[in-house]
Amino acid sequence: MIVRTKRWNVSQMKVWGIPISYMYLNRFSELLIHKPREGLILSFLATILSPLRWIFSNFTESYLRKTIPMKKYDMIPKHSFFQGVAAGLFCILPEHFYDKVEEESIILKPSKTFEFIKNGVLIEGDATPINADVVIYATGYKGDQKLKNMFISPWFQKIVVGTEDTIVPLYRYS
Repeated sequence: MIVRTKRWNVSQMKVWGIPISYMYLNRFSELLIHKPREGLILSFLATILSPLRWIFSNFTESYLRKTIPMKKYDMIPKHSFFQGVAAGLFCILPEHFYDKVEEESIILKPSKTFEFIKNGVLIEGDATPINADVVIYATGYKGDQKLKNMFISPWFQKIVVGTEDTIVPLYRYS
């Protein structure tokens, strides 16, 4: 698994026995964030509640660092968990994910770029290729543009992506 952007990994939706939705996914948590064109009262409230945002984030991060071996595999992101939740930069891991990493049936490699070779994938900075029978190209948002930019030929770009009227954009709440 080649990771271009490190994200907070959540193995379950509870932190220290408290559901994450109680801290992040409710109307109260919306008061903790400054928003464009918010009024004076909401801005003041978000400023006053910012220590609570910091406490929630550190509370969650301490649990994740203790229970998930992200540090061992150099997968701890630079942003806080709260920023990750607000921007959608966290992922929910399947059950026993890091057990599969320990067994080496899943290999984690942080890298910004890679290239395809005959037998798999070559990661930037690694001399040894990763042999792979199947490569799943999960690009995230604007994946169509990333696929299009892989090819120089306009003919291939049109085949891979199609035309503007055949593309259905992904929706992202912001």
